[in-house]
Amino acid sequence: MKLLIYWSVYLILPCIAEEKVNFRSRQVNADNDCKSLTVTFESREKSKNVHLPDTDSCLGFVIDQTKDGKCDRESYPMTCTFYTIDERHKINQEAMEFYFPVKNKYNDTSRISDKAEKLLISDGQHLKLKNGLSSRGKKRRGKKDDQYEWVAEAAKKILEADTEKACAPSWKGRQTRPIDCDLCWALFVPHPCNCNCRGWEDMFGVPGMCMSRCSTEYRLDTKYYCWKPCDRDGQLSLPTGCGFTPADRTCVQSSGACLEKIANVVVSFVEIIAFFLTVGTSGAFKTAGKAALKAGSMTLVKSGLTRAVKAAAKEMAKKLGSNKKLMRALKDLRKEKQDELLEGGAELFLVASMQSDPDFGEIALEIADLLDPTGVIGLGRQFVPPEKCDDMVYMKPIPKENPYLPDLDVLHAIDDAEEDKDWFVDVPEKAAVKAAQVVG
Repeated sequence: MKLLIYWSVYLILPCIAEEKVNFRSRQVNADNDCKSLTVTFESREKSKNVHLPDTDSCLGFVIDQTKDGKCDRESYPMTCTFYTIDERHKINQEAMEFYFPVKNKYNDTSRISDKAEKLLISDGQHLKLKNGLSSRGKKRRGKKDDQYEWVAEAAKKILEADTEKACAPSWKGRQTRPIDCDLCWALFVPHPCNCNCRGWEDMFGVPGMCMSRCSTEYRLDTKYYCWKPCDRDGQLSLPTGCGFTPADRTCVQSSGACLEKIANVVVSFVEIIAFFLTVGTSGAFKTAGKAALKAGSMTLVKSGLTRAVKAAAKEMAKKLGSNKKLMRALKDLRKEKQDELLEGGAELFLVASMQSDPDFGEIALEIADLLDPTGVIGLGRQFVPPEKCDDMVYMKPIPKENPYLPDLDVLHAIDDAEEDKDWFVDVPEKAAVKAAQVVG
């Protein structure tokens, strides 16, 4: 009697206890058009779980937990046959249409629309985030330069969002695998039990399949995709998400704007004036700015631009201060420091963007090259904003002030140009020299 109890516990207890599962422990072969599957077990220790083949060939089939398996022998190695239930009639066609063409191959666009094909690449990114709020072309760096440039770039992105009205959030496809089952044993007869996704989610619309969960920065899910949320920290505008697939999902200003599409329009100084400045302030800035650029030396140019941009920068700083996401990024700074950075960043953005308006002349291009050699902070001529939200409206946390650098004013790069005696020459002559070098 004791021996019988011993063997009963030894053989039946694994049916009750939870086993630690190795999802891909062996090769599984589907037979008879997936109506059954065979698995070869080398030992008792390796006979703990079973699942359908990890391919698309058995989509819609689930392992039948009500039927015992049949094994070819009672000693190892043994080959066992298990049975399935055909639930292909439950497959959601939306899942087949939008998910499986791109699963695990995010750049596979074989069955996606032309618009989606334009958007889909690798992890959903068109461009890597721009590194460097610091302009490497500058000869000197001031202790607050990184912060001024951060505010200037933020201003540029707020303007881009207002002009474009929509952006495309980054996404990732969700990984898939079949549901996994434990093996429970009654004497030498195995049967599947405890079938579930082992921490993953049941796949919507496809019986017997699991998909990975959305997490970290791609934490928003829409059935088959994981997205960077439109309302995440650091996204300065367009906080509302619309659409469910890479072909149609956008971030917009509000739910009422869900019909907005990415416009791909040129943004120039005209949009800066309309969005940030009143007519009177913008007119005075343009008049004074044109006069300043005609000065005979960099010292005079810088002095004139500093006077010309002050009133416009103060007005623009108030507009920037109304952006809640921007101010949240500055919340750890004193009010005086916030005002200083907002005004300094506005000055930098306005002067670096003068190049986008031909009325300022070619000299504005040279000034922009001094202040913004990487093109990150200001608007260039014929500038079209990027489509991806990461590039159009997202900002990393503001950098800290560098206490080891000197305290320089925001336009100090213009002063630095005075040291380069070859810089301030006649602009048409300089352009001709550059053209000759290119041709040569």
